[in-house]
Amino acid sequence: MIRAELCHEAIRLTQLLAEHPVSNQPRAHALLALMLLNGARLPARVDAEGNILRLEEQNRSQWISR
Repeated sequence: MIRAELCHEAIRLTQLLAEHPVSNQPRAHALLALMLLNGARLPARVDAEGNILRLEEQNRSQWISR
């Protein structure tokens, strides 16, 4: 259900938005921070059977940093 490649592409596009001179504004950087936080959670968002886990059910040691 969660398409990691689509999430990574959204992060890439948000980075371009935040780096562009016209849109290099605090709200673009806030959006990028939110996208990166959600991207870091991707490995922990599903269980072994592929069921989506709520935030409180996720193993935070599986979160990744970039």
